[in-house]
Amino acid sequence: MHGGSETSSRICLRRPRPRRHSQLTVLAFFNFNLEIDQAVEDYVERIVFTLVGAIDEQLSSVQWRVVSKS
Repeated sequence: MHGGSETSSRICLRRPRPRRHSQLTVLAFFNFNLEIDQAVEDYVERIVFTLVGAIDEQLSSVQWRVVSKS
């Protein structure tokens, strides 16, 4: 604190505006199925690896910048 005023700094991750819209493909695979998904945890365990791979593929060409603001 200097003179009663507090100075703070934060670091933000900012993604530049995309030049083209990217969208994850919605498949029947992601539908909640009570025959095999007894709970939300079962559903998440079933789709997480495919979902992470799809997100990685979609964001592989996106450049992220670290922006510091005071």
